[in-house]
Amino acid sequence: MAKVSIIVPVYNAGDKLELCLNSLVSQSLKDIEIILVIDCPTDGSDKTAEKYAASDNRILLVKNERNLNISLSRNKGIELASGKYIAFADHDDFCDINMYKKLYEAAEAANADAAICNFQETDIEEFTEYDFKVKGDIIHPESFVSDIISGQSQPIWTHLYAKAAIGDIRFIDGASFEDGLFNTMFYLNNPKVVYVHEALYHHFVHKRNEFKSYKYRNYEMTSSYLHHTIAAIENSGQAVVYEKALAKGVFKRSYSCFINEQKHKGNIAAFNMIFRIKHDKELRRYIVLHKKYKDASAEYSILKKFILLLWWI
Repeated sequence: MAKVSIIVPVYNAGDKLELCLNSLVSQSLKDIEIILVIDCPTDGSDKTAEKYAASDNRILLVKNERNLNISLSRNKGIELASGKYIAFADHDDFCDINMYKKLYEAAEAANADAAICNFQETDIEEFTEYDFKVKGDIIHPESFVSDIISGQSQPIWTHLYAKAAIGDIRFIDGASFEDGLFNTMFYLNNPKVVYVHEALYHHFVHKRNEFKSYKYRNYEMTSSYLHHTIAAIENSGQAVVYEKALAKGVFKRSYSCFINEQKHKGNIAAFNMIFRIKHDKELRRYIVLHKKYKDASAEYSILKKFILLLWWI
């Protein structure tokens, strides 16, 4: 059994895949397995993965018979992982060579369910470091869940998860913001999470990023995310605790859906989206909570406040 299993779904990674794989095979923590889930790429990424697997027996190649997309590919990796801990990396990003050693040692020392680090985002010309701004070395689950469901992005690739703590949690196919949804379900179990105050993961932002596409923010994908999030919170018995955060998050993601329609389909489609969300009873139920939590909309723009008004009248 490896100490850490690193799961990497591979689609059309282009020339970034070698950078990703070089950073993984060079990890200072040697007792790892790298699970490459080959998701029917069309750009030769599968050949690159095969080349690396041929020279490193820690690499396990898994080939999907059809394109499963990132969530189901990650789930397949979870099922195959033998490591005590599980990590996820995107095929076009790279890691500091000491990343998994530092996260593993931190998790082991604290007997934690997970370890988390900061990350750096880059578009080649500019680098931005993201700090979780947590005081001390322990993440507080309630605060983390509130941040996620109120609309902040919390990626999974900064985490090292104990496989036992993941349990039966899996990624949801057909939902946007799949990282946030996975982390919401994970943190609702009140795990012990230790924090390493270093940016050890490097995320590339480019035109091929899925979150920039129309599909990722359309109604079907966004509402699936929101309904699964609401169900996870309510099933945990903590709906009252996260009521305000959910109100903000449901509105933020719904408004993003409206802007997405306007940008890609025009004003008529955006106007129709207003009515589609208004008639989604569950989403509207949380949006209307802005009446109860009036300070939640204090920093909204005039347009946001107008759309909010349309949704609650």
